Amino acid sequence: MVNNRELPARLFVLQAADVPPNDPTNSHQAIAKLKSLGFEVRYEGKVV
Repeated sequence: MVNNRELPARLFVLQAADVPPNDPTNSHQAIAKLKSLGFEVRYEGKVV
C-alpha cells in the first residue's frame, strides 16, 4: 500500500530499483523486501 493505493509488489520494487521488468526478482522476494522496509503488504485485500 502506498498512499492508500494498492500497487503490484514486484513491479513497484523493480521500478524503485530502476531495473528492467525482465529482472529475475520474483514476487515473494519483492514482498519480503517491502515488508523489511516497513511497507504494509496485502494479498487479495488481506495483510500478509
